[in-house]
Amino acid sequence: MACKAPFSRLSLARGISIKVGLLIPMQGAAGIWGPSCEASARLAVAELNAGAGMLRQSVDLVIIDAGQTRSHVERVLHDIVVSQSVDALVGMHLSDLRGIVASQIPPDMPYVYTPLYEGGDAVGNVFAIGETPDRLLRPGIEWLTTHRRAERWWLIGNDYIWPHVVHRHARQMLRQLGCRVLGSALLPFDLEDYEPILDQIRADRPDAVLMSLIGEDAVRFNRAFAEAGLAGDVLRFATAIDENVLYGIGAENTENMHLSSGYFAHLRSPENDAFRERYHAAFGASPPVQNDIGQSCYEGLHYLAALMGVAGTSSAAAMRSVVNGATPLHRSARASDPTRERSRWVHLAVADGVDVRVVQSR
Repeated sequence: MACKAPFSRLSLARGISIKVGLLIPMQGAAGIWGPSCEASARLAVAELNAGAGMLRQSVDLVIIDAGQTRSHVERVLHDIVVSQSVDALVGMHLSDLRGIVASQIPPDMPYVYTPLYEGGDAVGNVFAIGETPDRLLRPGIEWLTTHRRAERWWLIGNDYIWPHVVHRHARQMLRQLGCRVLGSALLPFDLEDYEPILDQIRADRPDAVLMSLIGEDAVRFNRAFAEAGLAGDVLRFATAIDENVLYGIGAENTENMHLSSGYFAHLRSPENDAFRERYHAAFGASPPVQNDIGQSCYEGLHYLAALMGVAGTSSAAAMRSVVNGATPLHRSARASDPTRERSRWVHLAVADGVDVRVVQSR
């Protein structure tokens, strides 16, 4: 899924500039997030260029499609490194690509990785700012066991590193709470036929299903889950389903769905209300749907600028010293996002059609 937003409304400063490569999927399972990632990033760049930019230079954005094959992404990264056409990277893509990206770029080029992820790898020139499974899972699992008496669970996800780690954390948490895992499955991307898995779930009769499926795969599975008649009896819980994916699933297919995230577009706060106003002013009444994944790219650009500002350079080594505490880290680099402080809150919500209703924040 790859559509274009009316980005011509935002003019970028020209002349001497810092060029930031934005590595986002515009196709494939995660391509559903591509338009919102690009829109959010372009808004951040416009805001930076209206101020001090990065290191008092304007910012230009270079879009790199992370939804292509790994070999294609490697070639593109090699070309931009050789040509020195980018000074830094901001990436929102699947975790299994992160190591490849880091291995293809110079060790002193900063690389901000923005989405929720499995943890680790935030070393050297990689700066990961997303939530990890230990933070995202516990609020939902504890709330569902306490308020909905979910004691028997099923785990399902795509077969790559992030769901593997999610399942490991979930099993440990559920065991500590005295719950049982009745079954689990790790599925290939782009699977079309979920009937055998749904038959297993139906036979095992769990109270809840934890889903670690990505983008379009989450859309297809949840449509099939509801069409199989399971939505009314079995609770669903996910940490990577947001407003954008809910639209794809459809309002009629989201019964008993619970979501955990560091950000929801409809969270009410003066900061987020102002962010939403700026977003709609830039892209019109029907822009790409705001969501946690897209918003993380907005945060990633502001974080990169703030961290460069504290370090006084675009050197990843100097920026790592700031993060590690060798240089005092100003609060603006710790929580550079005007819409929220990612380090503080995880929100648990219940799907209400394609909207969300937050039931707990902690």
